[in-house]
Order: sequence, then C-alpha cells, then structure tokens
Amino acid sequence: MSNDTFVEPKLAEALQHWSDYTGESLQNERVVLQAITPLKDSAQLSQQLIESLRESGWPTSAWPDPTRLSQAAAELTDIQLAAWNRMLDGYSTFLKTSVEAGSRLGEVAQQDGDPQRQLAAWLEAWLAITRQYQSDFSNQLSNLNAIQAAYRAWWQKTLQSAGKG
Repeated sequence: MSNDTFVEPKLAEALQHWSDYTGESLQNERVVLQAITPLKDSAQLSQQLIESLRESGWPTSAWPDPTRLSQAAAELTDIQLAAWNRMLDGYSTFLKTSVEAGSRLGEVAQQDGDPQRQLAAWLEAWLAITRQYQSDFSNQLSNLNAIQAAYRAWWQKTLQSAGKG
C-alpha cells in the first residue's frame, strides 16, 4: 500500500465486488418475486376445476372410473417421489456448500499479512460463498418450478380424464 492511499487496493476491489453483487442480487430478487404468483395459480386451477365440472355434468354424472382414479393416484405418487428426491438433492447440495464454506474460511483464517489485505481476503471468501449459496438457491427454485409444472400438468390431465366419463 502506498503512502498516498488510505485503503489497500485489494480491499477497495473486494468492496466493489460486494457492491456489484448487491445490485445484481436486488435485480434477481425482483425477478424471482414477480415469478411467484400463488394467487394467480390458485385462481387458474380453480377455474379449470369449475370448467371441468361443468363439462362433465358433475354431480349428476356417474362416479369416475376406478381405473382412471388409480392411474391418477399412481402418477401423483410418482410426481411426489420425484419432487422429494429433487428436494433431498437440494438439501445435500446446501450441506456440501456449507462444508466447502467452512474449509474456505479456515484457509483465509490462516493467512497472515496486512489487516486490510486480510479483510479483503475475508470479503472475497464470503462473496464466493454467498454466490455459491445463491446458485444453489437458484437451482432449487428451478426444481420447485419444475415440480409445480409437473403437478399442474397432472392436475389438468386428471381433470380432462375425469370429464370423459
């Protein structure tokens, strides 16, 4: 560090990385929050159910075919098992990231040197860890979207099948 600079360049760089990351994160958060629409999704499913009931003439129509009900239940079970496995994979990834984070922070803690360079190393390590957690979270959101799509497709297929008496 030169005499005319108060802040170590590595520290200034680490702070800039955090500032950039914060801005990116806020934009990503807005996108994620706009994509999650539980009330709209519920309204769509309710509308589909009402339309299916109208088309089938329910409740005056006969009970649905037991074979179709059994098949729908088996398909739902398959979806639920796949969803469970995806969620477990996500938790395993989170734990792996946590272990790696501990190792990375342990390495940084063993470094000697100028306090500002140490702080810069800590900030860079935490940023890398935070980015990895964010990546894990994004993957988990993608999994949740796929699970939601599978449930929605199952629901629509089941409604259509039930209406075919």
